[in-house]
Amino acid sequence: MIRPALSHEAIGVAEAHIASWRTTYAGLMPPSLIAERTDYATRVALWEGRFARPAWFVYVVEDAGKIVGFAAAAPMADSPQFDRPPLPGYDAYLEGLYLLQEYHGAGLGRALLANVAERLAAVRLNSMALHVLATNPARQFYERLGAQFIRDEALESRDGWEWHQCAYGFPQVDVLRARHA
Repeated sequence: MIRPALSHEAIGVAEAHIASWRTTYAGLMPPSLIAERTDYATRVALWEGRFARPAWFVYVVEDAGKIVGFAAAAPMADSPQFDRPPLPGYDAYLEGLYLLQEYHGAGLGRALLANVAERLAAVRLNSMALHVLATNPARQFYERLGAQFIRDEALESRDGWEWHQCAYGFPQVDVLRARHA
């Protein structure tokens, strides 16, 4: 079941985020970086902060009462871009789309993005950007859905590991709504 997340579900979203991060990035990032980025207290605090921001919205996939995936987005002006260069010309930013590994390939990612696109359209946001690790196979997922490559970005983590991420954009989020219909 896909539905809007409730404000008290920050812990469930954080737990799904941690679990999916650990499987998604295993072998793509150093274990120390994965451990740093999946610290439980840090991730819960991050999601509590995101749920406290009224412009943010999160959709979750729930199975047997457990959150097994989510998509989170916000208007570009409300999105903390952290260490990323700005992406002008886009109304919204996809902060994350994660599913537990055993739920991959079931169409849930497309369905989550369709829900995000519906919400963006409802608040008159017509385009959306996102970042994905350059070595992440999810790049092809976004490309198949119509995302356009914007640029490659080299970043350096605190432990000196250099990594590349790619910025993508959906100039019209209606393509996400149409592909799911």
